[in-house]
Amino acid sequence: MVEKNIYLLRHGQIENPDKKKRFIGQADFTLSEEGKNNYERLSNFFLNKQIKEIYSSDLKRSRESAKIIASKLNLKVNEINSFREISMGLWDGKTFEEIKNSYPEEFDLRGIDIYNFKPPLGESFLEVENRALPVFIEILKKSQGNLIIVGHAGLNRVLIKNILDFPEKNIFLINQDYCCINNLKYLSSKLTIKTLNNTIIGG
Repeated sequence: MVEKNIYLLRHGQIENPDKKKRFIGQADFTLSEEGKNNYERLSNFFLNKQIKEIYSSDLKRSRESAKIIASKLNLKVNEINSFREISMGLWDGKTFEEIKNSYPEEFDLRGIDIYNFKPPLGESFLEVENRALPVFIEILKKSQGNLIIVGHAGLNRVLIKNILDFPEKNIFLINQDYCCINNLKYLSSKLTIKTLNNTIIGG
């Protein structure tokens, strides 16, 4: 079988004027000018990588990032709802400080069981795994060559955790910086990781 290179990316920097740490989740933030510029530069990395397909979350920040690369490679972006970031429900878009003050008990519970915790009206990382992993595997099986997937920090951690069989409680030890590239190899129905959180631009 032919080896396929899978480039799992995180989107670029988002528009966040006050720079406060937030639960972004599925709040539909757009890319900042910095994020757009970094993805323009990042797109050059893929010019000679024989990319056949580009996939993306359908949230704006990932979709915009993918389209920058797609325009350089003359490819279309396949938007995948299942590749959305984890939903933080009522916490989406709110700062960590706001959540600590408004939901102190739930905030502490999240730290105790990070993978299975579900914020009010949101979802757990386990639920992200259940919706995203089967779609991810199916895309790898049917792809005709090298491909790019532009996701999110949480989504990417879930996929990488499953490849590495990483402990659920340590999922946040998998760094996923803005504009990072994770290079995965798919061969004979097996996935291995060649590089992780490569921040050649904008990390």
